[in-house]
Amino acid sequence: MTEKFGPGQGCLCFPADEIKTFIEELYLDKNIYQAIIVDIFEMDEENTKYESRHELRTALKAKLNAFEIPNYFMSTADVTFATYLIMTGINNLQFNETVLIVTNDSDQIHVNELKFTPNGYEIIRNDVIDISQKYDEIREKILGSSNPKKIIGSNIGDGISIKKFIKSKKLLLINTNPHNYIDKFIIETCKWILDKNCIKYHILPIYRRKTEVCSYYNSDADYFDLLLDFDDDDVLPCSKEADFPRSVLGCTVSYFCIILKWD
Repeated sequence: MTEKFGPGQGCLCFPADEIKTFIEELYLDKNIYQAIIVDIFEMDEENTKYESRHELRTALKAKLNAFEIPNYFMSTADVTFATYLIMTGINNLQFNETVLIVTNDSDQIHVNELKFTPNGYEIIRNDVIDISQKYDEIREKILGSSNPKKIIGSNIGDGISIKKFIKSKKLLLINTNPHNYIDKFIIETCKWILDKNCIKYHILPIYRRKTEVCSYYNSDADYFDLLLDFDDDDVLPCSKEADFPRSVLGCTVSYFCIILKWD
């Protein structure tokens, strides 16, 4: 990865092993930078000299807050979803109406459904479909029980055309790489950062990991009971409560991450 920064780019990238030094030496003038968007969700934190992605995020956010610069951390998938909405100009949905996003790959089709809410778009569906199945089966799985207001189809991958499976007036086909719209994405996202009423292209962040809190009842910790769990599609911020029986000797916490990638 090389450093890139210049007029019209609005993007700054560093090799992972230089991130810690970059954050420690970072200085930004709040009179120049109105807002900053950060994506570190697919970063390999092992090479950043930070012990975890959370530690990296905390250090960077503390710096940006000290400069009094509004900032927001986004996942790559959320950036892509927001950019698709911007590219197609979808901005007139009513609350609870949905948009279906269908993207192709060499051997898979990704299907995501977004529901428009008073706070922005909530991701309510994340499906991956194997294209080795029969045509009718693939089409049925793409649409499922959804009744979207609009369908966004992306054909920038090497896979089969989305139009083969979806023949609807609701379909808005994209043949342009969303990276070409990064400037417009930055502008629209910064509008939301500075004014939370600007929700027409805002994607509500989800947990993207599954966490389970289990209790154990003996010293060998071989008898567990699930007390609390967070799902990968829980909208952030979220909180949950659980009752801990007096017989509980201790608890374990386990989690695994859900990573969604789009080119």
